[in-house]
Order: sequence, then C-alpha cells, then structure tokens
Amino acid sequence: MPGKDGYQVCRELKSDVSTRDVPVIFISALGDVLDKVKAFNVGGVDFITKPFQIEEVLARILGVSFATVNRWENGKTEPTGDYARVLQTLHHLTASTRSGPTIDWKR
Repeated sequence: MPGKDGYQVCRELKSDVSTRDVPVIFISALGDVLDKVKAFNVGGVDFITKPFQIEEVLARILGVSFATVNRWENGKTEPTGDYARVLQTLHHLTASTRSGPTIDWKR
C-alpha cells in the first residue's frame, strides 16, 4: 500500500469510533512470528500468509463474522456505524440455522 502499511491502517481503523469494531484480517507475504504478533497487537483478529487458498480466506471471514455475531448476541459488544448494519444482515442470514449459512460462493 502506498504511503501506509497494514499496521498503520489497522491502528487508524481501531482509533475511529465508527470503524473500531470492524474485525481486521491481515493478508501478507510476511510470515515471521513477529509480523503476526505485531498484527494482533495493533488490533488484527487473524493473519493469513501468502500464498493462500480462497477457501481458507472465506472460511476465516465466516469464522470471524460468526464469532462477532455471537459476542453481539451475548451483549459482550455493541456494534456501531455501518458495521452494525452489516452484522444485523449477517444475523438475519444465520438466524434460521445455528450451523451457519449455506453459501454458494461460485455463483
């Protein structure tokens, strides 16, 4: 990213009240333990190293999303801004089945 690295972008997202609840998943060619630890220290919730498989990325996004919805439903967090609307939509999509949605990603 020109001018900023992912760590700085994550710090900025976490310092803004309207985006602080948005989970950040890092995708990077850097795979050193210290790079991963730094990502978690600035607020990242997951770290995927390149090269990656799209199925893994989608599974991790769904996992983070379900965990976030569960925290929201249990009153442990209160989503804000646009992210609240995204979570509400995800909640409605998953409310019918607790095993998760069936999504055809190839469409």
